[in-house]
Amino acid sequence: MRCPQGSNGLVKTVLQSYLRLPEVVSSHFFSLIDTQDKGYISADQFSTWMSAIYVSRLDKKLEFTFKILDFNKDKLVTAKDVHLLLSFIDVESLA
Repeated sequence: MRCPQGSNGLVKTVLQSYLRLPEVVSSHFFSLIDTQDKGYISADQFSTWMSAIYVSRLDKKLEFTFKILDFNKDKLVTAKDVHLLLSFIDVESLA
């Protein structure tokens, strides 16, 4: 899938191949970044996301981490949310 004509950005499949995470996890990340629900991530959205991860203040990093863990977007992080996310991570591949 390509971005609409004249648009620059990343579609979900490109982000998924970059992240190399299970589809359900990378789709969740994509939905967090694609805040305008356009089906692609603009350069500005990608930059904001990268900044939140690498160069932001601790409170912004915590806010983004919370959004990642709040898998069902109910504004609560439960053991079920954390378990769901962690169940998709292949621990052996991280070694």
